[in-house]
Amino acid sequence: MTEFSGERRINELTAFCRNILDGADLSKNWLKYRDAVNEATPADVMIIVDTFIKEDIPYTVLKPLLGKMMNAFYSPLKKFRAPEGNPFISELRSRNQRAAQELAALKPLIKEINNDHPAGVPAFFLSHLEKLQNILNHYIILQNILFPNVEKYMPDYRCVQVMWSIQDDVKRTIKDLVSLTGSAEFDLAEFNRLCGELFFTVNTLIFREEYVLIPAVSEAIPEKVWEEMDRDIREFEKSREQNDEDFKGDSYLPSSGNTSIDLGTGNLSRNQLIAVFDSLPVDLTLVDRDDRVVFFSDPPHRIFPRTASVIGRRVQNCHPPESVSIVEEILGCFRAGSKKSADFSIKLGNRFILIQYFALYDVEGYAGTLEVSQDITEIRTMEAEKRIPDWNG
Repeated sequence: MTEFSGERRINELTAFCRNILDGADLSKNWLKYRDAVNEATPADVMIIVDTFIKEDIPYTVLKPLLGKMMNAFYSPLKKFRAPEGNPFISELRSRNQRAAQELAALKPLIKEINNDHPAGVPAFFLSHLEKLQNILNHYIILQNILFPNVEKYMPDYRCVQVMWSIQDDVKRTIKDLVSLTGSAEFDLAEFNRLCGELFFTVNTLIFREEYVLIPAVSEAIPEKVWEEMDRDIREFEKSREQNDEDFKGDSYLPSSGNTSIDLGTGNLSRNQLIAVFDSLPVDLTLVDRDDRVVFFSDPPHRIFPRTASVIGRRVQNCHPPESVSIVEEILGCFRAGSKKSADFSIKLGNRFILIQYFALYDVEGYAGTLEVSQDITEIRTMEAEKRIPDWNG
């Protein structure tokens, strides 16, 4: 076998992947680059994916390519695994094992459904699907705790953006499976297609996480940061609400100190200011003029998860890849002054969430953007007046 230096190996592996992308003959491509492929490392994969993302290859093209890359690199990547003893990594592996077990539990149920040809998705299947969905809240932890530190400590970090996109694909697949329940006629063929997609995507995400991402970043991220992430994951999990999407992050704002702050229309102590933010029925996130997150509020019932890892992170990296272009467009309009706000609304389970962005300006011009998220489910149903004298405590 030919020994390859790092640079030469990466160049050959990149050429191998470009040929896949261009539809080259698979056998010839393999024969030409098989020595390099057999020596592929997790870091190589991250570098190649990072290169393709920087070349603006569409995700619709890139995601299928990644599946083929994982097939080609499967054997050499199986040799790599992050060392034992890291509590955060051990927790991720435990969650992946539970996801794999729940997928395995679905197999006989799918077989039973195919044999019985029911009129809809049976309740027992939906119950197991719900368990899987709860386990896959694991993705939210990755996106909010691990990914920010990958971006901070790895120059070739962009593969996490693709992972985020694929994780969203899993959520959509589960949602589509659930929606079959309400169909007038149960489409068994569509059910089987979605189940196949779910199994393939979840299993490949587990492989990419355990044999590419974690081994590649395990030494790059300092030990102290791994310890902080382990703390974050514990606090994150403790504060989960019944709604799968509803989290309360740990309070990272110090509670001590009572320094007075002049706000122009009055003076508040630091503790009073923190209490104000914590009492408002909204989630606040502040992005500075350089698109970096510099603050988030920590009310008792956050709608969207936040941890200290988000501070200093580019706001573009805090959104699913498919929505980044819209984020860029909004920020561009705010900078130019052509728009001062942008409103969006989404449904999370049976809750209705309003998300608003407000441009901030100071004497130097554009100063940043404030994101305000609010659960307006009850507000939308208000009709009758309720005056102060009506309050009965």
